[in-house]
Parts: sequence; C-alpha cells; structure tokens
Amino acid sequence: MERKCLFCGISLNEDNEQLLDHTKTESAFDTHIKVQQLTSDWYICKKCYQEKNKLKPKNSLKKAEILSLKKLISGTFADKKSVTHFPFKIFYRISEIESPYPAQALFTVPKRNFKKAVDRNLLRRRIKEAYRQNKHTLYASLEAQKKQMSLIIIYIGKQKTDYAKIENELSVSLGKIIQKIEQL
Repeated sequence: MERKCLFCGISLNEDNEQLLDHTKTESAFDTHIKVQQLTSDWYICKKCYQEKNKLKPKNSLKKAEILSLKKLISGTFADKKSVTHFPFKIFYRISEIESPYPAQALFTVPKRNFKKAVDRNLLRRRIKEAYRQNKHTLYASLEAQKKQMSLIIIYIGKQKTDYAKIENELSVSLGKIIQKIEQL
C-alpha cells in the first residue's frame, strides 16, 4: 500500500514520513480533522507536520530564567551598573551565563519596607508577571548583539502598587537598560 500525506497528498518514503496516532494529533492539530480520519493510522510528511504543528511562542518564565547562583548574584552587585526608575532599581551585568536564555533575573522586595511576607510575595508576583510580559524586547536586543546578562530587580517603593503601574514602570526601566546595552 502506497503511503500518502493526508494534507498535501505526496507519496511518502522513509525520509519524509511521520506516522502519527490519534492521541498525538488531537493535541497537535486543529479540530477540523474528521474523527473518522483519526481512528486509523494515517501518514503526514514532515513539512505538513511542521506547518500544522506550529506552536505559539510561549511567554512564560522558566526556572532557567531565574537568577539563582550566588556567584552571579554577587558579581552583578559588584559590577555596580544600575538603572533607577521609581519604584525599581535594577542592577545588571553583561556576562556569559550558563543558560539557554539571554537573560536571568532575580526579583526582590525588601523586608525593611514591607514587614509582612504576604505583601512582599504579592509585589514579587506582580513584578515577575510584569517582567514576563515585557522581557521579549530585552531578549530581542540581547540576541541581536549576541550577549547575555543577569538582572536583579529591586522594588524600592514604600507602598504597595497596583499591577498596571508596576508593568508600566518596569517596561520603562527595561527600555533604559536596552538603551545602555546598545550604547556599548
């Protein structure tokens, strides 16, 4: 029996075929494929598979994007390069980090300003979310220059701030960092 791609109809050989069962295809493709086609084994070429299975780039904050090595943290503070835009002070250091991502960030809210852990955690979550939403501009700039950096984002405000203001001010702060990187 000759194997043909379900979508483009080309004849398949061992070089360009991928056999997919219905459990994989339900998550990989749109729901417009009929259920009868999914019940039996069917074939698809690699080109069609890649086109149909394009995943949107995830805008998530992975563990590898969080700065955690004490050596990198102390080195970032020791470098003394910083940007201040109220309510943030961001220390940064351009260096090689062992991460697949162009930047690693650390988020802190001082205990001196917020005695309750609930308040510190709330602000830290808001800052992380704002960073997650706005990191793509920083990543694009770093990837264009083939650099990596570590960031320490410190919340220096004395009062709790709503998410919209945090996101706006963090995006301005990241913009300042991007300008300083491009000047180097």
